[in-house]
Amino acid sequence: RRQLDEFRKNNPDANPEPEPQPPTPLTPKPAAPRNAPCPCKSGRKYKQCCGHWSKSPMPRAA
Repeated sequence: RRQLDEFRKNNPDANPEPEPQPPTPLTPKPAAPRNAPCPCKSGRKYKQCCGHWSKSPMPRAA
């Protein structure tokens, strides 16, 4: 262990630490137009399939 520490101290480029990568920002997918086919491939219009949740408020839990 001591020899390895000495080697690393004398040769800093021999085993470089990997540089941390910045996190990639999550970009939301653009919403489909309301009359376009739904992106979930159901064959229905977006506004009648997955898009109806985006316009109405969520129901309250009892």
